[in-house]
Amino acid sequence: MRIQYSKEELVNRLFPIWFYRKYPILAVRDLLGLDLAPHHSLTIREWFTGKRHNDELASRGTGKTVKGAIVSLLFSILFPGNKFMALGGGGFRQSKFI
Repeated sequence: MRIQYSKEELVNRLFPIWFYRKYPILAVRDLLGLDLAPHHSLTIREWFTGKRHNDELASRGTGKTVKGAIVSLLFSILFPGNKFMALGGGGFRQSKFI
């Protein structure tokens, strides 16, 4: 059995997904209930601009792991069916290996 939606029903159902894809900081606040630090907001907004590859190099204590978890969760919610790959090093000087 195939479900048929009218154009108005589709727009009403898909508008929140489109909105949160365009404004990921609001998605973090509304869907995950988190308030982001300003530097997290800037980088997450850049990750959602549609670029194919996003690399981040940051110093210790800037919240890279937390930010990566937030972004991967948002991608899985807002872009179902797409693949998301994250690479990370587990120790000193492992970024050269990656």
